[in-house]
Amino acid sequence: MLDPHKLARDCIMDAPPPCSAACPIGVDVRDLVERIRIGSHSAAYKVYAKSAIFPGIVCHLCPRPCEQACPRGELDQSIRLLELEKFLWRQSQQESPRPFFIPDKKKRVLVIGAGLAGMAIALKLAQRGYFVTLAEQSPRAGGALWAAVEDGRLPTEALQEAIAALEAHRFIELALNRPVTGPVEGYNATLICTGPGTPPLAPDP
Repeated sequence: MLDPHKLARDCIMDAPPPCSAACPIGVDVRDLVERIRIGSHSAAYKVYAKSAIFPGIVCHLCPRPCEQACPRGELDQSIRLLELEKFLWRQSQQESPRPFFIPDKKKRVLVIGAGLAGMAIALKLAQRGYFVTLAEQSPRAGGALWAAVEDGRLPTEALQEAIAALEAHRFIELALNRPVTGPVEGYNATLICTGPGTPPLAPDP
């Protein structure tokens, strides 16, 4: 008897499935769903968190391009991947994170703006051993994400979890109430992640 799953795998020649191809952050959906299927929820969450730097934020604000691309929708209904991701995030709240050693690269990076982009870049750099100063001119990190909290699209705990991850990381200095108006010495690189309407930095004299 022909195996329809084998035929499908052979047909796409190991190319990513439509859901993964449509995902802007490249979640390995096939691996994630398989781990959920066998009940390995912690492993499934790791698959998700590997691509989604802040899983709690992504699983609530993602516009679901994976579900729109799901071929199952042509038969009856697309697989509700975002609900699976929310389930994994809720399950992760019951587990304590495991610390691991990260070697210090002896490089310093200044990231200006603690909205979603600045927060994500700061955490990703810190996870690779770079010391990051995340400078934010307002009294709190999160930027426009707080608007999503206020209108009910994003749970407060999801944003607080992301900010807590920054505050707890030994390679990140979260510098609130610190506007940057010009070049700053002492850093190997500067990344500008400010939102719309922010005045540009003054050029070098």
